[in-house]
Amino acid sequence: MTNYNLSIVIPTARCSPTLVKVLKYLRKALANENIEIIIATTTDNPCNKIYESICKIIKNCKLLILEKRSLKDSRSSHSNIAVNISRGKYIYKIDDDAIPTVKLLKVVIELSRQESCDAILHLMVPSPVSIWAKVRMVEKMYSSFNPYQSSCRIMKRELFVKLGGYREDLVLGEDIEFQHRLLGSRPRVCVVPLSGGFEIHLGEYKTLKEYVRRAWYYGRYADALIRQTNPFIVYKAYVKPPAALVGSLGTLVFVWLIYKYVTLASTMLRALLSQISRLYAFIRYPDRK
Repeated sequence: MTNYNLSIVIPTARCSPTLVKVLKYLRKALANENIEIIIATTTDNPCNKIYESICKIIKNCKLLILEKRSLKDSRSSHSNIAVNISRGKYIYKIDDDAIPTVKLLKVVIELSRQESCDAILHLMVPSPVSIWAKVRMVEKMYSSFNPYQSSCRIMKRELFVKLGGYREDLVLGEDIEFQHRLLGSRPRVCVVPLSGGFEIHLGEYKTLKEYVRRAWYYGRYADALIRQTNPFIVYKAYVKPPAALVGSLGTLVFVWLIYKYVTLASTMLRALLSQISRLYAFIRYPDRK
């Protein structure tokens, strides 16, 4: 059985034009490296044939097609399954709408060869397609190197497996919950500075309305995250503004406050309504489980 220095895991449940670009990019960037790529997709994904055709021309690429039993299976469980079949010393989970820079890949590959880190923390920069995305970009610049406000996507495979992987009953914040358990194991976390490369999130929105819609959608799952994680961790990850952001950016803070607390209010309102709905159902239909 071939062992690799690094296994790149990409879970997806949709037809992502960005993922096609990422795969073509990785083909060139990793042509001579001892790395495998595992794409974990679903049986109902209309782009599976496209992914398969691209994967055939990429060295050590595998397409893992899994049955989508529920929404919760599309991300956490598929990531866990992909990691379990991977053969790399380290694993690197990449979203289907994100792309790492060549610099970051080189740093990660070198660190995986040295095996001196248990986990690696790097910067994810939102693509600045709008004023709201630019505000998120500045926020990330100040908070991504804080292990409590970000999450490690690169780590030793054996550590990921030992910690049990991502919680498959969480739709929101499964990465934050995992990071909480990761830090509890006291790993050696290596931080990649900005000069060492970063990851670009291409799936940013152009309007505040789109961010609010996303926050409203995930709000129905917020209570599960709060129940399973230390509320203080949730506060630091989602609510508390980075001190440097508040202290140094003047008028941009006002725009950030609008973005942050409008989306946060949407999430909390949806969470509250979900709880009221469950309580009503319990009172109205007490015999139902």
